[in-house]
Amino acid sequence: MSADLAPTIGADEARERLARVRAHVEQAGTDLTALYQGRAWLALGHDSWESLCDAELGGVRIALPRAERREVVAGMREAGLSTRAIGTALGTSEATVRRDLATASYDAVGTVTGLDGRTRPAKVTTTEKVERHVDLDT
Repeated sequence: MSADLAPTIGADEARERLARVRAHVEQAGTDLTALYQGRAWLALGHDSWESLCDAELGGVRIALPRAERREVVAGMREAGLSTRAIGTALGTSEATVRRDLATASYDAVGTVTGLDGRTRPAKVTTTEKVERHVDLDT
């Protein structure tokens, strides 16, 4: 290994920093969920969830590696957020959220709260359809 490719931090420090990043990502997902469920945009004088995210988060939306994003998306979905609400908070498309949910492990919810504040039945993902089909066959 050449000298210019040598690590500049030790393994212990690297592990400690990674643990803090994971904790911050988890906390950010929890905080975003609480903000959405608490309709924080109204408390702060914004017209919508999208407006709050654009004005308050702007360029600091969470850009997560795929595995961590799937985990955060799954947690937000379990809390009843719609795919559009999750995508808005994380700065990703609704299609990306749907793909993440299709491959993530999470407890399916019966209803979600949309961006308009209305509660609706959650759409069944392909994974859930397969699991239901298998359950019916047994």
